[in-house]
Amino acid sequence: MTAQLARFVWRPLWQGLYGDLFGKGTGMNSFTPWDTKEVFATEYTDGPINPWDSDGGPPGYWKEGFMTVQKSINNVIHQILTGQHIPDYNENLMIGRFPFPSYQSKIIESGGVFLLATVNVIIISQMLAVIQTAKEIVVEKENRLKEYMQTMGLSKWVHWVSHFITHSVKLVVLVTATTILLHFITTKYVFSILQTKGSAASMAAQIVWTVLYLWYALFNTFDLRSSFSFTVRMVNCLNPNIALSYGITFLAQCETQELSRESMQILSALGVTTPTSGTAYIDGFDIRTSLSQIRKRIGLCPQYNILFNSLSVMEHLEFFCKLKGQTYNRSEAVDILTRLKVESKMNARAGELSGGQKRKLLLAIALIGGSEVVMLDEPTSGMDPSARHETWTLLQEEKSRRTILLTTHFMEEADLLGDRIAILANGQLQCCGSGMYLKAQYETFAFDINVQFARN
Repeated sequence: MTAQLARFVWRPLWQGLYGDLFGKGTGMNSFTPWDTKEVFATEYTDGPINPWDSDGGPPGYWKEGFMTVQKSINNVIHQILTGQHIPDYNENLMIGRFPFPSYQSKIIESGGVFLLATVNVIIISQMLAVIQTAKEIVVEKENRLKEYMQTMGLSKWVHWVSHFITHSVKLVVLVTATTILLHFITTKYVFSILQTKGSAASMAAQIVWTVLYLWYALFNTFDLRSSFSFTVRMVNCLNPNIALSYGITFLAQCETQELSRESMQILSALGVTTPTSGTAYIDGFDIRTSLSQIRKRIGLCPQYNILFNSLSVMEHLEFFCKLKGQTYNRSEAVDILTRLKVESKMNARAGELSGGQKRKLLLAIALIGGSEVVMLDEPTSGMDPSARHETWTLLQEEKSRRTILLTTHFMEEADLLGDRIAILANGQLQCCGSGMYLKAQYETFAFDINVQFARN
C-alpha cells in the first residue's frame, strides 16, 4: 500500500517539475501555492513567512496533507535503499516553526504591494500633468495665440522655453506634493490587508488596468452615438486611461487653419506663412529678410478673437506692447480704451468680455506701442451698430498718423474709412482706387424696394 501511494504521488511530482523545466507535464509551476519551479523562495522578506499562523500558513504543509505524503515517500526511499520494511507507527507527530533570526516587524515587504501602488500613483500623477501640458499647447495653437504672438515679435525658442519652464515648475510642485503624501499617509496598511503576496497584487493590478482600458472603448462607443455632457466627460476622466486617451486624441487631431486667401496674404506679410512668390516692403524693410525690424513697427488685429482668457484687459495691452519691444505707457492704454468706450472693463478678464468688447481689445492691442503700420482683419465683425461707429471714429482719427490696412466685407465701411479701396477676388487684385474713382469707373446701382402688406 505504501509503495503504491509512493508511485501515485512521486510520478505527478516529477511530471510537474519536468513540465516546468521543459514545457510538459501537469503544469505545476510558480503560479500555484506550491512553488515547485524554484528550489528556494525568491522573494526577500524582512521576517518569517506568515508569522501569525501557528502551522506556517499557506501553502498548507500540514492542513493540505503534504506532511503525510512526505512521510510516505521517505519510508519508501528508506525501504528501497536498506531493503528493510518500516512498520507503520501510530505515534503522534508534532510540528514547529523553524527558528528565524531577530528581525524588525514591517507591514509591507520590500518590493511588494506598496511599491507597486507607489509606482502607479507617481505614473498617474505625471500622466495628468503631461495631458494638461499637451492640452494647453494644442489649445494655444487652436486659438492661434502662438502665431499672433509671433507676429508681435515673439521668438520660437522663447515660446518653447517658456512652456518648458512653466510645466517643469508644475511637475516640481506635483512631485513634491506626491512625496509628502506618500510619506505621511499610511496607505501601506490598506494594501497589506488586501493582498498577502506581491505576485497576486501584480496580477490584480494588471487585470484592473486592462479593464479600465476596456471601459474607455465602451465609453467612447456610446459617446460617438450620442455625445455625453461635459460633466460626464470630466467624471470619466477620473479613470486615468480615459484621461490619457483624451490627451492622445488631442495630440492626434490635425489642427487646420480656416483662413481666407486675404488672411493668408496678411499673414504672409507678417512672416507667419512663407510667400510662395513675390515679396512686400513695410517701411522699407523686406518681409523675407527683415522680419525682426518689421514686427517692431506693426500692429495686428486678426479675424478671430485671439486672447488669453485669464489675463485682464490692461495686462493684455502691457504684454503685447512689451512683446513689440516698445515701452509700455499706461496713460496711452487708458486713452485708447476710453476712446473705444471700454474703460470700465480695463480690469476685467478677457474671458468675461462680450464679442464686441473682445474685438475692441484686439484693436487696442494693434494700436498700443505707437505701431506705425496697423493691419486690421475685419475689426468690426461681431460689433453692434453703436460699437461699430465708435470704432470708425477712432480709426478716422488714427489714420492721420499711421498707415492702416483694413479688410472688410462692408462696402459702407470701406467707403467711409478707406482713402484707397482695393477689391480682391480669388486672391487676386481686381481693381484699386478711391471710392469716387471706383464709382465713376464701374458706375453705381440703386435699388428701390417697395413692400406692400396685404390686409387680412
